[in-house]
Amino acid sequence: SGFDYDQNTFGSNACFTCPGNMYAGDGASYCSICAPGKTAANSGTEDSAANACSDTDGCDSSVCEACDIGKAGTRECVSCTPGKYASSAGQPVCAPCLAGKGSTAGSSGCSDCTGGKYSTGNEDCKFCEAGKVPALNKMTCVTCTSGSWAAQGDDECTDCVAGKYAPDDQISTSADMCFDCPAGTTSVAGEKECSDCQKGKYSDTAGAAYCTTCTAGSTTDAVGGVTCRACEVGKYGRTGDWYLNPSYSSGCADCEAGKYAGTVGTATCTDCAAGKFSEEGQTTCTLC
Repeated sequence: SGFDYDQNTFGSNACFTCPGNMYAGDGASYCSICAPGKTAANSGTEDSAANACSDTDGCDSSVCEACDIGKAGTRECVSCTPGKYASSAGQPVCAPCLAGKGSTAGSSGCSDCTGGKYSTGNEDCKFCEAGKVPALNKMTCVTCTSGSWAAQGDDECTDCVAGKYAPDDQISTSADMCFDCPAGTTSVAGEKECSDCQKGKYSDTAGAAYCTTCTAGSTTDAVGGVTCRACEVGKYGRTGDWYLNPSYSSGCADCEAGKYAGTVGTATCTDCAAGKFSEEGQTTCTLC
């Protein structure tokens, strides 16, 4: 029958059944293999004279079946592995996905990597490790810059909030790796280090999002202040951005001539009464 062949090449006149994915016609002395991308429906498939194989197809479709979409093979049809695909039936091999794209098993095509995933090609999309996010082309991962962090699966890095920092000697994988700025310092969002409060400003707690300006009549003598002190007698507290003037040593200034300050923490000096005078930086006025 067409399901058997004469194995006379092995010194026998007996007929043998063809193995899987092979076929033989009546009087055949050997079994034929289905063309790439096709497979026999069952072992020992018969190929009648009317359904003889052609040069182009390998065998008639009634004998060998084309592999389904998402599958490929030369001896048997197998589902494409992740990162590969078969977009049409009858494929001898699965095609690889390009970098930045991926696919699951048995896919008919590739999809762009999304949601914190990337691909180097010929694989399914996968998550970047914590502390890294996909590059714009989704072909590789990039490390978050200092002052920011990312958990596994994040698509973008997140800046540390104001008042916190993440040093550049670590890969930050969560918000817990953003540390509080010490008292006397602060930071804007996304910083790798903290900055001292300027003269005349202070922060008395760790993690301060900004430095507070000293009230009128008080100041700090240096950068990085954690508290303000009252101006001495004979002086008053400057207001505004006095600390931007390098000639000022502090926010307290001597009272001008004709004025005085008799108590500490004075915001403005008091004019001398009629018939009295004072020189600069005086605590009282003197009779003329």
